[in-house]
Amino acid sequence: ILGISGKTPFAYVGQRGLELFEDHPWLEIRALIADDPADVGKTLAEAVEGRWHLDTPVPEKWAGTRLVGIDKKALESQGVKLVLSALPAPVARELDPKLAELGFAVISESIGLRQEPDIPLLVPDVNADHLQLIEAQRVARGYDGFVAATPLCTAVITAIAVKPIADAFGIRSSVYTTMQALSGAGPTGVPAMKVVDNVVPFIGNEEEKLSAELRKILGSYHDGQISPHQAPLAATCTRVPVRDGHTISITLDCDRP
Repeated sequence: ILGISGKTPFAYVGQRGLELFEDHPWLEIRALIADDPADVGKTLAEAVEGRWHLDTPVPEKWAGTRLVGIDKKALESQGVKLVLSALPAPVARELDPKLAELGFAVISESIGLRQEPDIPLLVPDVNADHLQLIEAQRVARGYDGFVAATPLCTAVITAIAVKPIADAFGIRSSVYTTMQALSGAGPTGVPAMKVVDNVVPFIGNEEEKLSAELRKILGSYHDGQISPHQAPLAATCTRVPVRDGHTISITLDCDRP
């Protein structure tokens, strides 16, 4: 896991990963990777002091684990094959490719590379065929590993709902209204006085991200590239005083009844 130290809002994702991968049937955490060289060698407890974003305390199992740097030999010696990267866009654009160059599979939670034409933006239930982009990516970039991106949270659940309807009936146009929980903005993202008893009818850049990412996810793969879904869509993204869990209202105009 990369980006867990708490110095960015994305650290919430990495920290939650410690819980999600505990007793996982297929995956085992082998290393915690520092995104800041100053944290290399620190224990997790030392690195996240004052910056642990979860309600539960730092897991005792990992508290004494020392963070390692982006070093091929060090990571391979610990058995690392796949990296979950939880970084803000500018840092992800630097570090995610670096790990791919070193031969690691990188699953990036960041917006940093999502719209790059050779980076698959994956909702496995919807567009697993987009994984074929990895070969084109390796050739073009000279990677021994690869980078695949996970989409915006609302794009994931929207795509899962819309895909079977699009396949069965076609979509002429669509309208999306999101009611997004506070957790999506990170622990300090929304001032309490602005959202108590309120709906905030704007989230910066969220509507643009939802529109662009849905078009890419629902697009078609052919000859080493993705052709975005062409049906017009409109999105309105709001923040609501709910802690966890987004709700989306979707209106679809279908090609066939």
